[in-house]
Parts: sequence; C-alpha cells; structure tokens
Amino acid sequence: MDIIDDRSFSLGSLEPPLSPALENEPTGLTATTTNKNELCSPSNLASTANYVNILLTAHNYPAPLIFDSNNDQDTCNIVNCLYTLLKDKQRDDEHRAELERRVAELEQGHQELESKLEKSRQDLDQSRRECIQLKAKVDSANKKAKAEADKRRAITTELTQAKHNMQYIKAQYAHDTRKHEQEQAKTRERLYKLMDEKQKANVPSMVINDPFPGSASYSKDSEEVSEERAMYTDLLRKSSDREKSALREADTFRKIVVDIYSTVSDLLSRQIRNYKDTFPSTKNDKGERDYPLLQLPLEIAGSTAIDRVHDLLARLKEEWNRQIDMRKVYSEEDMAEKDEMISRLEESNDELVDTLKTCLEACDRKVQMYMRFADGAFFDNTHPNANAELSDSESSVYEDATSENKLRQLLSRAKAEQRKVTEAAIKLGDDRKKLEAERWAFDEMKRTLVMQDLLSGDGQDLQRNRRHSQTLNNGNPRKRHRIANNDPLSPLHPNHLPTTSSPSSYRV
Repeated sequence: MDIIDDRSFSLGSLEPPLSPALENEPTGLTATTTNKNELCSPSNLASTANYVNILLTAHNYPAPLIFDSNNDQDTCNIVNCLYTLLKDKQRDDEHRAELERRVAELEQGHQELESKLEKSRQDLDQSRRECIQLKAKVDSANKKAKAEADKRRAITTELTQAKHNMQYIKAQYAHDTRKHEQEQAKTRERLYKLMDEKQKANVPSMVINDPFPGSASYSKDSEEVSEERAMYTDLLRKSSDREKSALREADTFRKIVVDIYSTVSDLLSRQIRNYKDTFPSTKNDKGERDYPLLQLPLEIAGSTAIDRVHDLLARLKEEWNRQIDMRKVYSEEDMAEKDEMISRLEESNDELVDTLKTCLEACDRKVQMYMRFADGAFFDNTHPNANAELSDSESSVYEDATSENKLRQLLSRAKAEQRKVTEAAIKLGDDRKKLEAERWAFDEMKRTLVMQDLLSGDGQDLQRNRRHSQTLNNGNPRKRHRIANNDPLSPLHPNHLPTTSSPSSYRV
C-alpha cells in the first residue's frame, strides 16, 4: 500500500483533474498537510480530493467522488465507497488471520516433526543398545555352547576310554580263563602220567624179541592194569562232570543273587525316595546299580560285592524294623467306618465342589457388576439415554463415599469367601488322597490274601477266603487286619501272609 501511495504521489501531476471544481486550478497535485497525521485540510481540500480520486481509480473503487456537493447521490457514492473500503479492510484482516493461523499450524507441525525426529533418534539409540546387548548374549551363548561341546567331547573321550578299559578287562578275564583251563588240562595230563607211572614196576626192563613159552601168563596183569585205568578214567570223567555241574549251579545261583539284589535294591530305593522326608535313613541313599560288579569273578571284585550285599541287607533290615514298629491294628468295624467315611467325604467333596463353582460364578458376576459400577456404566441398561445429573451438594458427596465403602466391604467379603472355599477344597483334596491311599492298602491286602490262597492250594481255605472277600466287598467284615499306619503305600511281605493255623486274624 505504501508503494502504491508513493507511485500515486509521483504520478499525481500527470493526471487530469477529475473534480469539476479543480478544472480552473493552475497547479498540480501538491499534498501538503499542516499536521503529520492529517492529509486533508481546508486549504488543500481540492488537491487532496483529486489525490484520493486518483488512488480510488488506481484501486478500482467507484470514483470520482465529489466532496463539496450538495447532491444526495454524491453523498451516497461517498458512503458506498467507504463501505467497500471497510469490507476490503475486513477481508484483508481475515486473510491476515488465516495466514497467521496457517503459520502457527506450520510451526506446530514443525515442532511435532522435531519431537518425532528426536523420538526416532532415541528409538534408534535404544535399538542400537539392544543390538549390542543381543550381540553380547549371542557371544555368551556361543561361549556356553563351545564349553558344552568341549564338555561333551571330554565325556565322549572318557566313555571311549572306559569302553577300551572294559574291553581290556574282558580280554584279561578271557586270558585268565584260558590260562586256568590250560593249567587244568596240564594238571589232568600230569595226573594221567602219574597214574600210568604208578602201574609200572620199578625194576629194570628188557625187550625180548622172541618171548619164552608161557609168557601168556602175564596177560592177567595187563587186564588188571587196564581195568584200573578204566576205573581212574571213569573217576576223572565223573569229577569233570561234577565240576561242570557245580559251575552251572554256581552261575545259576549268581544270577539268582543278582536278581534278588536288583529287585530289593530297586524296592528300597523307591521306598527311600518316597519317604526320605518322613523317615531319614543313615545309609547310602544313592541307589547305585552294582549289577555289573556282581557279574565279575570273586577274585576281582568279591570283597566289594560282599560289602554291597551286606549293606543292602542292613538297609532291608532297617526298613523291615520300621515297618514292624509303625504298624497299627484296624478292626473290621474300623474298616467299615473308614469306607463309610470315604463315601461321605466323597459326597461332601462333590457338594463342596458344586458350591465352590456356584460361589465362583456368583463372585465373578459381582466383580463384573462392581467393575461396571466403578467404570460409571452401572445404570446403562436401565437408563441408556439418561444424562448424569451433576450436584455439588454435601449429600451427594456423602452418598458417593458410602457407596464406595459398601463396595469395598463387598469386595473384601467376596475375597474372604473365595479364600475360605479354596482352603476347604485344598483340605478336601488332601483328605481324599489319604482316603485313596487307605483304600489302596485295603485292596492290596485283599489281593494278597487271594494270592496266598492260590499258592497254598488248600480248597477249604480258598473257599473260606473267597467268602471272606465277598464279605469285605459287601461292607460287613468280621476279621481283624493289620496295615501300616503312616505308610499306606508300603510293600507287602510274604512272611506276613495269613496261615491256616490262625484263621481268626492275619497280617498285611
């Protein structure tokens, strides 16, 4: 606008006067003001009016304007021109505000982009740090893998060495066996030689090409020698057969001892693992498998094998004494009462489980309702379109505090009920386990009785025990039983089976 004004001032003397009152003016446009802030004055009204008309014409406004006219139309033109100027001024202000708004938005977007760029840089730094950490973890994992590979290689080497040692021991054992066999064969040959030399006479002998008559009388001596030789040969054969049978019997007994040792060792190891907290043992509880040690000859590992067998017998004696000391006598009425208690507890357990499910469902519904109330959507179903009424009175604040206290009390009560139900369910589960253990011991007792009857082969005892088993199954036992008190899963021993001499009571 200032540049246009300067151009208009510079071109003002070249334009013709637009106002009729300025046609007789000899001079051009001279915009002189008496005051710095005022352009028009009574002295330069005509030149100022001409200058304003020139500016209006240059800006396409309605011109010329006649200021010193008494015509209403001229006044209306002036008013319209001023209105147009005011509208243009308003439009310019709006445009300026829009530009300022856009500039502010661009500045805000620039700041957001800068913040995003800074966040991206931070994420990049974090990713680099994580990458470094992952690289360190990968290096550590590679080191561990290398260490495991070295360890596996060392174990493989040890296994290979142990295999070679075992092969060497086997070869040495085979060599010793062959050596003993050779020595035995040499001893047998020496014995044969001694037997042959014993039959020879200790007198000088001579060879006669032509025997004298009557030499046939010596045939009796040769027959006696042959019979004695046959006798010794038969004796050696019987001795060899007896030795072979003794070796086979020794191998059989060795296998039986190994089987007994393995079975008893596994049984004791299982018992020790099951009851090591209740009955701590002072013996070795590792349960080492020394079966290959028992396969070696007695000259190589006889003392060690004997020590292991004695240790196993001591552990078996300890377990046996504990089983005998911890027994408790149960009568048939007690067993019937236990069965009834088991059935009652099972029914109550089922009822409590159903009650627990019902309480859990009710608790879940209450928690959902409380959470919906806490979120402010408690009355959405009844009044979905109702607007919340705001109130600042003291009564509304007191009601909110009261409802919050009630909600907390209900939540604490529901948690306490749920905790009680959970504890009751856990206790019932423990009781069920104990009852199942006792039932298992009772069933094992009945099964052992049937097996003992089958092994005894007595028809009357078999029928009587069958009737007794039917009586036990019907829930009307009449005899007394012995089972372990604190050890319901203890194994049964054949020495505790019932005998025919004591039909009134038996032990398990």
